[in-house]
Amino acid sequence: MIRMARKKHWELLRSLTWKMFKERYVSHFLGFWWAMLTPLAMAFLIDFVFSKIIKMGIPHFVWFVLCGMLPWSFFSKAVSDAGGSLVRSRQIIHQFTIPKYLIPVSAVF
Repeated sequence: MIRMARKKHWELLRSLTWKMFKERYVSHFLGFWWAMLTPLAMAFLIDFVFSKIIKMGIPHFVWFVLCGMLPWSFFSKAVSDAGGSLVRSRQIIHQFTIPKYLIPVSAVF
């Protein structure tokens, strides 16, 4: 019984994740690539400013910036999407008896 419940939750998590993925990326022009392009463009802009204009003198500064920007970008987007997913999915929460933690976890995935 417990294994069936876990399997059902994994299927629900997969379904919710795919639904949120389609809502977020399929309808946009660049889709998933826009989420990758934005932090990379910002990192290269910061690299240009601090290595060419201000001349910080740090070797391989773009890698230094990327090591900070990519985790921060993921973390900030995950926190904001997880919080917003509960508000956006209030119909599902009130209609069905599901574990509430699945909705923010699917938004982070």
